[in-house]
Amino acid sequence: MRGSPTQAAPWPLPAKLVARALLATAVVLAAAHLIERATVRALIPLARATVSIMDDRITVDDARLARSDGREMVRFALNLSEPLSIQGREAYPIGWRGIQMGAIEVRYWLGGVYGYGALILIVVLAWPARGFRELLARSLLAVPLVLFVLLIDMSLTVIGEFWRLLDHLFAVEHANGLLVWSRLLNGGGGYVLALLLGAAAIALAHRLCGQRPRWQTVSRQDFDKFLRHYERPLEVDPPWERWTRKRYFRDLTLGTHGDGVVAQCRHSRGPTQYRLRTDDMCARSAGDSDSARMRPA
Repeated sequence: MRGSPTQAAPWPLPAKLVARALLATAVVLAAAHLIERATVRALIPLARATVSIMDDRITVDDARLARSDGREMVRFALNLSEPLSIQGREAYPIGWRGIQMGAIEVRYWLGGVYGYGALILIVVLAWPARGFRELLARSLLAVPLVLFVLLIDMSLTVIGEFWRLLDHLFAVEHANGLLVWSRLLNGGGGYVLALLLGAAAIALAHRLCGQRPRWQTVSRQDFDKFLRHYERPLEVDPPWERWTRKRYFRDLTLGTHGDGVVAQCRHSRGPTQYRLRTDDMCARSAGDSDSARMRPA
């Protein structure tokens, strides 16, 4: 319809959105099948470093990609970095001063976190964009978010499971926040987080790719003609009964603040300046009929 705002992509029809989501799902899953192993393999050194940084009581002796019963996993070999006391009992690193060599093995299964990353990409690709530029910006923003989710979930889960196993060996129980985080994500929280991150990428890309208003100084006659022929009611800010040096004419369908201003006049010591917004958004919102008039605020 002529005159519809173009600042934001319209909400899609449910059937169209479902079709876009199915297409995005097929594309993401096909791409993931090709690059998932290489991506995780590249992240393993970062995960080893992250585990050591987040908990300096742990050392990672080894970490490698493996498969068991048809399922992908990363096998971590962990150890204590130094002796420590656990509720009055001394715990020594495996291999400490002649103690038998070895490590505590923690397995990190990749199925769930693959789903988190895939959901982020599906969300950013399925939701309608204003153009290829915005869609590309979303995708570029989503990639580090996917890697972040994979890296942080892997590191926190590994640390939480290590302390859970150590507590089991010493027959003690205490609150483990990292293990709670891991179980929260595995219980469905990871998919909620993925949806939120996908929505954040969409909103940020929309903001980064938004058009900046362009203004043109015009005569009083052209200014009045623009206001008479504008299709929708305009909010006058401040209202006509108040004197002001600056008065703005706002199309509330384009925005409630500066992004909705389509015309402005400025009174100064010299001649009054009349300015019209000339970017595509405003041009498509202005009509040629006299059916609408200004509406005071």
